[in-house]
Amino acid sequence: MENKLYELGWPKAVVKPRISATAYRTELVTKENAAAAEPLFDDLRRSCGVMLQKFMNGIATEGEWSLIFFAGTFSHAVLKQPKLGDFRVQNDFGGTAHLADPPPQVLATATDAVNAVNPTIYTRVDGVVEEGQFRLMELELIEPMLFLADHSQAPRRFAAAISDALPARIT
Repeated sequence: MENKLYELGWPKAVVKPRISATAYRTELVTKENAAAAEPLFDDLRRSCGVMLQKFMNGIATEGEWSLIFFAGTFSHAVLKQPKLGDFRVQNDFGGTAHLADPPPQVLATATDAVNAVNPTIYTRVDGVVEEGQFRLMELELIEPMLFLADHSQAPRRFAAAISDALPARIT
């Protein structure tokens, strides 16, 4: 793992399962602890699949954006922030999320990501602003956390997207 970080030129990376939730089996890896993370990386690679992501410092300083789209249309966004000294933004680890209006470039980049895939009833675009640009971290198409309670119109928008996707009933 240390060699991989060196090859990529990354001082830090995040190792996690390809499919998971709530930072399950997710670890921050540095050159100093890379050897200790090797068993996790190997186990994930053999089982469910592994992701190695460059650690974005913007998560700790500015937070991670989650933008929610219903049927390809932007609905709402939250800004998630880790507790001091951690990198995980999930509330299970002390992170917080609050409703926020994304900057125009964040919304534009997230919209481009949504438009790059086949239409879905919902999509969550997760990313961080790094060096003045929105960096896509995950494009969630099977995400259970859509922050519906954080925006008063979100449940109605989501219900409309589901209703519009259903085939017309024969009467």
